[in-house]
Amino acid sequence: MEENKNPENKFDVFNTLYSIDTRDREQEKDTGRTKLSYLPWATVYSEIAKAYPDTEYEFLRDTAEVEEVEEWDDEAGHHHTMRKTFTESRPFFDTGCGYEVRTRMKVHGQEKEMNLPVYDATYHVMGKEPYKYSTKYGDKDVAAAKFDDIYKSIMRCFAKNASMYGVGLNLWTKEEASDTVLKLDRLRAECMTIIKTKCKSDKLKSKVEEVCKAKLPDEDGNPMYCEDLDKLIELKRELSRIK
Repeated sequence: MEENKNPENKFDVFNTLYSIDTRDREQEKDTGRTKLSYLPWATVYSEIAKAYPDTEYEFLRDTAEVEEVEEWDDEAGHHHTMRKTFTESRPFFDTGCGYEVRTRMKVHGQEKEMNLPVYDATYHVMGKEPYKYSTKYGDKDVAAAKFDDIYKSIMRCFAKNASMYGVGLNLWTKEEASDTVLKLDRLRAECMTIIKTKCKSDKLKSKVEEVCKAKLPDEDGNPMYCEDLDKLIELKRELSRIK
C-alpha cells in the first residue's frame, strides 16, 4: 500500500482514533506503588481495525547462533562429544542490559515501531540470568525471564505501539511520562485540535499545511512527531493566527 503523504490525512488518523471514548473498557492495575488505568491490547487493536481495516502489524524477531552439546559413552567406554550449531529465531532481543521486545504497525499507510523492555511485576528489567538489587528494606530478587514474561511484554508493547496512533494514548502518561512529556502531549493535542478546526474551512486548509511544514520541516509538518516544546509553542501561536 502506498503511504499517504498528505499531512492532513495523518492528522485525521490520529484525531479519529484519539477521540474514541474507551473509558468503559479501561482496566486497573495495582503496581504496589500506584494504581494505573490501561486498555487491554484487544480493545486497542479492535478500535483501530474497525476504523482502518487495512491495518497491519508484526512482532519483530531476532536471530542468534546457538550451540548444542551432546555427550555419551559407547559400549567400549569411549567418551564422545558432538557439537551442533544452528541459527535460532527468537521473539525478543538481548540488549546486554536485559531483554527487549519490538513491534511494528502500519495504519492507513503510516508505519510506527515500538520497543519495550521485558519487565517483572515491579517493573525491573529481566534477562537471561537472575540478579539482585538493593533497597532500604534489603536485597530483592529479579528472576530470569521466562517465555511467559516475554509474550506478556510483546502484547504490552503491541498495545503501546497501537496507542501511538491515538487510542488510549493518554493512559500511558501517568505511568512513564515526565513533566516535559506531559507538556509535549498537551501541546501536540492543542495543535491537533486547532488544525482540525481550521481544516473544516476549505480556504484555510492550504494555509494550515503551509504553516505546519514551515514550522516543522523535519517532522513533515506533523506536530505528533515533534519533540521540541519551543517549536510546538510557536506552531500553536501561528496556527491560532490563521484566519
